[in-house]
Amino acid sequence: MSFRTVRASGRAGASGLHAEYVLHTTVDPTLVTGLVLDFDIEWIGTDSSADPLVVSVWKAGTWVDITTDALGGMFVALAPQAYIDPEGNIRILLEDTAATKKEKKETAVVDLLVATLHAGPADPTPPAAPTGLLALAGDSQVTLGWDDNQEWDLDGYFVYRHAEPDGPLVQLNAVPVTESSYIDASAENGTTYTYHVTAVDQGGHESGPSATADATPGALPTMWVGDIDMTAARAGKNWKATAVVLITDLTPPPVAGATVVGDWLLDGGSIETGASGITDATGHVTLVSPPRKIKAGTFTFTVTGVVHNAHAYDWTANVETSDSVSVP
Repeated sequence: MSFRTVRASGRAGASGLHAEYVLHTTVDPTLVTGLVLDFDIEWIGTDSSADPLVVSVWKAGTWVDITTDALGGMFVALAPQAYIDPEGNIRILLEDTAATKKEKKETAVVDLLVATLHAGPADPTPPAAPTGLLALAGDSQVTLGWDDNQEWDLDGYFVYRHAEPDGPLVQLNAVPVTESSYIDASAENGTTYTYHVTAVDQGGHESGPSATADATPGALPTMWVGDIDMTAARAGKNWKATAVVLITDLTPPPVAGATVVGDWLLDGGSIETGASGITDATGHVTLVSPPRKIKAGTFTFTVTGVVHNAHAYDWTANVETSDSVSVP
């Protein structure tokens, strides 16, 4: 193992850790059928929550973020040959991407950094059946997720479903998916589906089925803007406006947890785009304009979008989409 680069990076007086490790193998990369990276890294930054360490591995000409796996666990490379450059190097980058001004000390303690390669014929043993399958129903779709398999020669996963009670078993993907998630966009609303997943290795050996998960997709209820209440107030020598937006649907109470996005204008000219906030338990969200030094004028707030995980936004049903308040 060696260092290729170790430096502080940043600008405008800010700095951050940037260290690249290089693991070298003499095995012909074209013969590699499996690659597992084992990590144990301790990161001591100026603020662990706001100053995270990002761990990446070089893959086919670009850096791939593997932070979730790398800070304490195992990374199993699918298509392992892509992670080895023509010189036989496996490159791992540790980087603080939140450079901080006057940052004096950061430490990345690498207790373990090991690459295990497998070459030659594929393992004849099938992978273990995937675990942790969950199915989340949506509008004309079902989102599936499951736990990652850890076999070094894993190629991906096949997803199967059948419609209750007596529908035929259907394989949804002809090519294995490499992520432990899948969206079934062919599901029909009102039909109950039962899903299971299998794992397949690079030798084509398929595991037994996972436990099943059921879901019944359906159309999402709609929501809309029920009211926009505008006020204006002084902010020192400036003026600012406040918009209180209500998001509602057909059934009380109003919609909580909806993200409202909109634009602020002053006398028809834009002063902020993409202002956003989340509705509270009463369905209201308060959005405040940037302050402006004016003697008189009209502030306008226009809702441009509303997002919620269990509702669809129907802007045509809005009681109002835009409202204004004048000062003084």
